[in-house]
Amino acid sequence: MKIALDRLAAPHTTYTFGPGCQVACAGFEIAGGVSATLEVHLAEHGVVVVNGTMLATVVQQCDRCLGEFDITVNESFTYHYHLGCAQEPERVGDDSGENGATAYEIDELAEPILDVDDILREQIYLCIPHKLICGEGCRGLCAGCGANLNNEKCSCSSKRIESVFGVLQNIKGT
Repeated sequence: MKIALDRLAAPHTTYTFGPGCQVACAGFEIAGGVSATLEVHLAEHGVVVVNGTMLATVVQQCDRCLGEFDITVNESFTYHYHLGCAQEPERVGDDSGENGATAYEIDELAEPILDVDDILREQIYLCIPHKLICGEGCRGLCAGCGANLNNEKCSCSSKRIESVFGVLQNIKGT
């Protein structure tokens, strides 16, 4: 999905995508697609401000038990862009910094096209945690037999596995 900024009917335009809007993310499956709303503001000096919200359900695999679980991504975001042909901005928005962005926070657009897929994909990547755990009580897999300890009891014997350093316990002190 792309928005041609040079063809906007008004300086403030709202776009609604989804539900079911498809966004391709490498390594992730998005269940049911993405719902998103983007407000595109054309500001002075070639600055484009994009405020948005998105909702998506991402299917992940637990790092402990290897079971699938869902992560809900419900995010609000703001992006500042600068059209390459316009005058370089010094600051956008008010002086409080709440709605403004310094020049280094503004992405450069080589052409007046906004790629909505890139924005939504980036938000999904930013919301996925580094350690994927299906729940606080996840017990993981048995190191001996590989059973998912959340669903079944393992079939391993209950005897303790000796360490390679266990023979050192038999050494008598002199």
